[in-house]
Amino acid sequence: MAALNWTTPEGLVVKPLYTAADLAALPRPELADTLLYLVRLADRLNIDLASAASAKIELNEKKYPVEMARGNARKYTEFVSK
Repeated sequence: MAALNWTTPEGLVVKPLYTAADLAALPRPELADTLLYLVRLADRLNIDLASAASAKIELNEKKYPVEMARGNARKYTEFVSK
């Protein structure tokens, strides 16, 4: 996944390290590897992934208020709480 870099909810930026054919084949097995590793790790650590994801979303909602964060890539420490 090092070849891919998310920038917006609508798309991603492809770093010019690979050809179009390389990129077409890359995501499926890489994502599958990542998913399998994550599920196995969560199982070993007894972590409920759905609960962990929900908690992270709630945290991000506080750190990145929509009205301040939408449309930019600033770090949460750059936002001033209102």
